[in-house]
Amino acid sequence: MPNCLQKPPRLSANALTVLRRRYLVKNAAGKPIETPARMFRRVAGNVAEAERRYPDGEKNLPHVAEAFYHMMSRLEFLPNSPTLMNAGRDLQQLSACFVLPVEDSLESIFDGVKHQALIHQSGGGTGFSFSHLRPKHDRVSSTSGVASGPVSFIRVFNMATEVIKQGGCVVPDTLVSTNRGIVPIRELGPSDTRAGTWYPHPITLSVATDNGQRLSDEFYNHGAAPIRRIRTRSGYHLAATLEHRIRVIDDEGDYVWRHMKDLKPGDWAVLQKAHLLEPDDDALPVLAKEPHHNARSVRLPERASGELGEFVGYLIGDGSFNRCRTTGRLILTVCDKAPEVVEWLMRVSRDLFDLKPVALKKPGDGSTNYFLTATTLVNWLNQLGIEKDSALSARVPRLIFRKGIQMAHGFLRGLFTADGTVSEDGYPSLSSVSESLIDDGQQLLLAVGIPSCVSVTTNRSTAFGKNPLYKLRITTRAGLNLFAKNIGFLDVRHESLLERGLDGAWEFNDVIPHQEQLVASLYEGPGRGSGPMRGPRGANRDLYRAIQHYLPNVSAPRNLTRSRLAVLAEDHKEIRNSPLTWFLTNNQFYDQIEAIEEGESSTLDLSVPDNHTYIANGFVSHNTRRGANMGILRVDHPDILEFIAVKQDSRELTNFNLSVGITDAFMRALEQRRDYALVNPRTGRTVTRVKAAAVFDRIVEASWKSGEPGVVFLDTINAQNPTPHIGRIEATNPCAEQMLLPYESCVLGSINLACFVTGPAQRPRIDFDRLAGVIPTAVRFLDNVIDVNHYPLPDIEAITRGNRKIGLGVMGFADLLIKLNIPYDTDEALATGDRIMRFLWEQARAASADLTQARGVFPNFKGSRLESEAQRLRNATVTTIAPTGTISIIADCSSGIEPLYGVSFTRTVMEDVRLISLHPAFVQRARAAGIYSPRLVRRIAAHESIRGLAEIPSELRRLFVTAHDVTPEHHVRMQAVFQRYSDSGVSKTINLPATATKADVASALRLAYRLGCKGLTVFRTGSRGKQVLSCANVQYC
Repeated sequence: MPNCLQKPPRLSANALTVLRRRYLVKNAAGKPIETPARMFRRVAGNVAEAERRYPDGEKNLPHVAEAFYHMMSRLEFLPNSPTLMNAGRDLQQLSACFVLPVEDSLESIFDGVKHQALIHQSGGGTGFSFSHLRPKHDRVSSTSGVASGPVSFIRVFNMATEVIKQGGCVVPDTLVSTNRGIVPIRELGPSDTRAGTWYPHPITLSVATDNGQRLSDEFYNHGAAPIRRIRTRSGYHLAATLEHRIRVIDDEGDYVWRHMKDLKPGDWAVLQKAHLLEPDDDALPVLAKEPHHNARSVRLPERASGELGEFVGYLIGDGSFNRCRTTGRLILTVCDKAPEVVEWLMRVSRDLFDLKPVALKKPGDGSTNYFLTATTLVNWLNQLGIEKDSALSARVPRLIFRKGIQMAHGFLRGLFTADGTVSEDGYPSLSSVSESLIDDGQQLLLAVGIPSCVSVTTNRSTAFGKNPLYKLRITTRAGLNLFAKNIGFLDVRHESLLERGLDGAWEFNDVIPHQEQLVASLYEGPGRGSGPMRGPRGANRDLYRAIQHYLPNVSAPRNLTRSRLAVLAEDHKEIRNSPLTWFLTNNQFYDQIEAIEEGESSTLDLSVPDNHTYIANGFVSHNTRRGANMGILRVDHPDILEFIAVKQDSRELTNFNLSVGITDAFMRALEQRRDYALVNPRTGRTVTRVKAAAVFDRIVEASWKSGEPGVVFLDTINAQNPTPHIGRIEATNPCAEQMLLPYESCVLGSINLACFVTGPAQRPRIDFDRLAGVIPTAVRFLDNVIDVNHYPLPDIEAITRGNRKIGLGVMGFADLLIKLNIPYDTDEALATGDRIMRFLWEQARAASADLTQARGVFPNFKGSRLESEAQRLRNATVTTIAPTGTISIIADCSSGIEPLYGVSFTRTVMEDVRLISLHPAFVQRARAAGIYSPRLVRRIAAHESIRGLAEIPSELRRLFVTAHDVTPEHHVRMQAVFQRYSDSGVSKTINLPATATKADVASALRLAYRLGCKGLTVFRTGSRGKQVLSCANVQYC
């Protein structure tokens, strides 16, 4: 939580990451050219320009701009993301979300599709009501045909979003690290997939990411597309669509996504080390065909093992398969100077297969052939994909990639013993005429944590053979240590060379890219006592001497390697406390792109809902993104049951959230156990009558299974519609907190409640005086945004300016409660929420009323509900509770009114930025209690709730409530408290445990309606791999 009284922007590392990635202005090279302070100045100055439209505007403008700047730079208030991103820039589209009409005509439908595309391109989300569309099988007089119904047209909007977003994909042979092993992506989905279609995994699939193992829920066939192939200096390669993104380290040293189309030689790509996952099953298949009755008896291993890996590795490196008619045998060649390898071969042949090799000395050669004549063994190995027709065709068998780390270590040990050596500088290498074997070996080494480099020799005049010779060499000191520890050699000579090399090996290749900027940020103005680099009095000369060669523009620059950084971190706390330590813990390797080629290929992808990442050929790779839409259908539409059920197929409408528009008539019929009418919207006539309870049960069951559809209570919403003479509200934005008329857009902003606590730690209280000073400035800011905004369509501009709706809300509510020592799941928390939201609503409406003195009421005031209530306001609505996805990270506070998701958690924002958080207030209190330790941090990170961790004092366990600790009823009651004083809606998720029943879902829905909520979304843990749109992570709110 920030120090909100500090005038300059004091931003967390996570906030700076988000700002640099998306908000700060960049030059043509993609490098930020404004600071956070300048961003706030840009936004404040641009929004203040609206003052010129009103009396005394020129006089007020500088003072207003300064007030706006201080409010934002102190993190007391932040507007929605489009305003922060676009104010004062060419786009100037500042609205967060929009609602578009869909009437019962093809012209209206496809106008909606076109307008949706324009809005998505400008960074907004869209909501639609499809309730006006005639039902399926209804008459279409113009064509003498029948209608296909609203669900079919929602699919059209969904596909339009699919086309617009152009998600990136990889080629079918790309290797992906999964719980089934490292496999080509083509094997993770059906072979007969249709282009442009998602397919759910029928069996649980986990993938490796840059943040551990995560579930993948779907496989995607993108179809044929132009691709780019990149190859790094070390030989790593990836082929993917132009829109596909991989992680790179940019010129500022930041960890960012970059499209394949934007990559260039010299860019530093990120490769993930040690991404091999342990398989769900280490069993080996039995022989498919019964051996001949005269065949030699062989014992076949039942499970994968390091010993089997060694045998297969040596066989691929220095062995061969030999068949004569129906008889098969294996031949393994061993150097006569390696008796320990002979001993090993005898032992593993006996232990694995109950066989004894037969030796035959090779005449005139310093080696001996060892024969294992066993057709059954040869057939079984071939069945497992272990074969070698020649040295040119040798490959790492696919089984090795699929049976875990012991099998992989063993294979590499056997392979390097057969075909490897150790160079004079202590680094192992492997040579082969098979390019495929070297390429596979490089992938396998990286998967177990060891980077390597590929080189090729084409001039073989001094060596045996004419084919190019490929060489694979371990390249980093850390990789050398891992190789020695986990792999090594089977023979004594190579092992001794390896051990001697460990002491003298130099580090050249494990480089921290663009370290100059990162190192310079540690030490402002480091100096040697004189000259332009002279630092302030009392400068840390020891630190300067340690880092001077890694600073920008120095006469003798050096590359900062990981091993050197580890030494610096041990010696200097400034480095230990800096972002540079991330490079010591992320288990990654950075390699510069050397070559880029263009091509075309079929392309595939995966959905990884948790962090949108998977490892592809070792590269940290992004999955296909989804769009942001809300689709609503009235509960009395004849196609309502199809609408409720459509998303139970997880391939359907993947870019939409869905909600059922519930009416009071339906709820009365439900309470009275009656039926109700389904009405054709084209004719207004009843089509049939159905039992309300049956439809409600369908809603409950679908929501229990998948979290969708949600519900919106249309009559509750319209009872508070401020401008019913302009139209009836039928739809919301994608997160359902903003109820809007057709073509209407909204402008949102949130006050950071964590900034408004005062008093001693023993008796903290809310600082209502300071809050009362900020609210009018925030209201003025949002009203100004409406004036300086550029709108995507004239219709949107007309109604937005006509109603001038703003949505001032809050964030940091959970942080506020923690500062006040109030657990979230208590009646005191409900009372605190009621008190603070009522104060915000009253003060914001008073501020809106004050604006009318110079600016007048909103243009559609005459005939409005506010006119009938004699409330002269500048804005038709004033308050809204938004999810505050990324702006809460910038403000370093909890999201909206949600409880903490966890004391330690990872948030993925803007689809591509992963941020790790440990709640600072918990850290402070844990230190004060003397319990803080790395072990405690790991324990907390492994649990959704800390209530079961006995080593934490009970008062801390009680105070730091997470979403998983809160009962569904309390979630609903908290939403209802804030809804009382929200002119629009409240964005909140009702979290249910995996054990929740359908009755629990039904109870939550009924309670929300009784308490006056305008909608409800429930999510039962484990009910779905992901929500279509996680509103805590949206970019625009």
